[in-house]
This record gives sequence, C-alpha cells and structure tokens, in this order.
Amino acid sequence: LLATPGMGQLTVETPATISFGTYPAWETRTAHYELKNTGNSDLQIKKVRSTCGCATTGLSSETLPPGKTADLRVSVLPNSIFGNFKKATYILTSDPTTPIVQVWVEGHATPLVDVSPTPFVPAGILELGTPHEWVFTLKPNRDPIAFSELQTTSSVPISVSFSAPSATNNPGRICIGIP
Repeated sequence: LLATPGMGQLTVETPATISFGTYPAWETRTAHYELKNTGNSDLQIKKVRSTCGCATTGLSSETLPPGKTADLRVSVLPNSIFGNFKKATYILTSDPTTPIVQVWVEGHATPLVDVSPTPFVPAGILELGTPHEWVFTLKPNRDPIAFSELQTTSSVPISVSFSAPSATNNPGRICIGIP
C-alpha cells in the first residue's frame, strides 16, 4: 500500500498470527508483534484491545514517527484457557485507511488435569424425585500432582466421592449423586 501524504500508516512487520503450538496451560505464553509506521507522518496507536480475558497486552510506544517501530506484547495468562484457541487483539490507530488492525494468537493449552467425559453437570434441568449420578475421570497431564480435600456446596442433598489420581497413568474419579 502507498502511504497517503501527511498520514501515518500501520504495518505489522511480524506474522499477524503467532502460534504457540501445544503447551501446558499452567504456563504463560507471550507473542511479540513488531508494529511499524510506514507512513510519512506520526501514527498514534489509540487503543489495544484483547477479545479475551485470558490475555493481557503491552505496548512499548503509543506514538510512532515515520519509519519507527513499537513492540506489541500479547500474553495468554496461565490457567485461563484450555484446549484449542484462536484469539484476536485489535489495534486502533490514527491510520485513516486502516484504522483497525487485527493480530492473532493461537494454540492448544493442555490443562493440568483432563476431566472426562466433560466437566459439566446439568443440575438445573433434572427431574425431581429421580436419582441421578455422574462419574468423572481425572487424568493428570503432569507428575507429580496433589489434590486438596474435595469441597462441595449444594442447596439439595448430594453425595460425592473422590479418589485422587496417583500419577499420569493412574486416573482418579469423582462421583456425584443426587438422591
């Protein structure tokens, strides 16, 4: 693109999508984007906004003279997202031709413990007076792992049993019953 006379123009010099691959969800992952003003006047970066509470951003400079760069850091917080993801960050600028630019982070965050079949109990739609039971398998993705005492809160009678996993190859179980 040709710069408009007297205007700043934002160019992302690094790939717009950065992949973290597969990584442990309990670790922070950070992507760095090089933002360059390829225009012929100062460029203002007005705002940087992540689309997910799982990410934080940091910017080295909000004003870019022509030809200068800034570092945009996007960090995915530990234990804030699990499984496959692709999250956008929006950069709002004074560039009149492209005032909003997107960059992306993607990856697969492996949780500390896999819960199967799914960590969801549809307790709000149960028929009263009918017993219900759910069994969940807990498989750690790292050794060693320690579980604290199981705690539950319920406004109805509930039974819960728990056997902690002893290693990644020896899963544990949680059984939840409503009489």
